[in-house]
Amino acid sequence: MLIGTASPAFAHDRLKSSSPAANAKVTSPETVTLEFSSRMRFAKVVLTGPGDETTKLDAPDEGSTIRAKVPDQLAPGRYQIAWHVASSDGHPISGQIPFTVIADPDSPSPTPESPSPSVSTPASTAEASADPSEAVPPPAATESSAAEPSPAAASEPSGTSGLPGWVWPVGAVVVLAGAGAWLITRRKGTQG
Repeated sequence: MLIGTASPAFAHDRLKSSSPAANAKVTSPETVTLEFSSRMRFAKVVLTGPGDETTKLDAPDEGSTIRAKVPDQLAPGRYQIAWHVASSDGHPISGQIPFTVIADPDSPSPTPESPSPSVSTPASTAEASADPSEAVPPPAATESSAAEPSPAAASEPSGTSGLPGWVWPVGAVVVLAGAGAWLITRRKGTQG
């Protein structure tokens, strides 16, 4: 019975969880978090990135949860966290956690740089020295004038916007010709 109750006390300390987790695909992490089953001492955490470039991360010397700050934003690629600690019973334990950094989908995509408004190009210098009356109107004025209907469109009756312009003169000629023919036939009828 004593052996059964004492066995958990003799269990080895271990890593319970990590962030990033093993084989996870993440955007660039700001910290590496290692959570152990008990208090650890003499923690050392090293990050290895693409091209086998290694960075020693600043980590607290002891604790059951070790948070190591990542100094720079990580470029997309495969990485590995190597950790080494002394467990509560004095035995050293260590491990490795591979993970992959992927591009952040929310980050803005790079766009071509537009020239600074304060930098004057030869064309803008020429416009600035031209007569002010010939200056291009501000965008707000251009937009408001574009929104207003043209005089021809304003004078056009509603409901006739689908008819071509030549229909009205031809229609007027036909009406006048019909009225003239009616008057001529009427006069002949009254004379006879």
